[in-house]
Amino acid sequence: MKGFAFYSITGGTGRSLSLANVAFMLAQKGKRIVCVDFDVMAPGLVSIFNIPPNVYENKPSVIDLLLALGNSNLGLESLIDIGEILGLKSNQFWLIHAKPEAKEKYRKLSKNNLWSVASMNLFKTNYLKVLYELKQLDYLFVDSRSGLSPDALYALTLVERNVVLFTRMDTQSVSGTLHFLNLLKDYNFNLNLILVVTNVPPGKEKFTIKGVQFRLKKEAVERIRELDRALKEYNVQIGCILPFNEDFLLDPKLIYPEEQSQIAIGYRLLSDLIEESKEENKDEL
Repeated sequence: MKGFAFYSITGGTGRSLSLANVAFMLAQKGKRIVCVDFDVMAPGLVSIFNIPPNVYENKPSVIDLLLALGNSNLGLESLIDIGEILGLKSNQFWLIHAKPEAKEKYRKLSKNNLWSVASMNLFKTNYLKVLYELKQLDYLFVDSRSGLSPDALYALTLVERNVVLFTRMDTQSVSGTLHFLNLLKDYNFNLNLILVVTNVPPGKEKFTIKGVQFRLKKEAVERIRELDRALKEYNVQIGCILPFNEDFLLDPKLIYPEEQSQIAIGYRLLSDLIEESKEENKDEL
């Protein structure tokens, strides 16, 4: 099984929507996938996958699993069959969801020091390893909270080293992303990164990345090239771009195979990069 954390330093990058679309595309190819919503303060995957409240309300959430790390059966009970909801094959594509919780649950997380490497290791052993073995998974996708808070960073440890890192094009987001890369360099911590630039303004200028052509604003192409030069210090390259799509502001949605929009092309490129990731990056739980 290959595990990937979807992560960003700043919010508003379209990280959760990208995870959902990449997972959906791979599930349509028959891949067996579990998505875990670890953005417990601002969960979004139940909405993006259009899961009715009556389906998930009585299912154990990520926080419930963290509060009951000794109960390995809870992992299976928490699974929501997304494939069945989206019209794909059942028993192939699942979600472990997060949702707004009672304040008491958040207090228990802090009081019991459950944002820790030890807790994440137990989460992997008691839940994810069990699911991997029972469901014969191909992929694990973790949606991490944005920023440098403990719950955001500890969620990255669930997949060891494979991280899809999202940044917008504005100065705030780029500066935060470069700061994160600098921290990795200072602490000599190596991640297998796929860097994704999002909210890129579409236009008429041709721009090709990984053999895939986009049409962008000229200023956007110049800024992408400027970022690419800055990334050389960290031995990182831009892997994918996601052009801005104003329709998603009102209605975040999943992309179907026949769609040929710029954002659809970007999601397919990201899906291909994940599927083609090197075998030595494979995370066996």
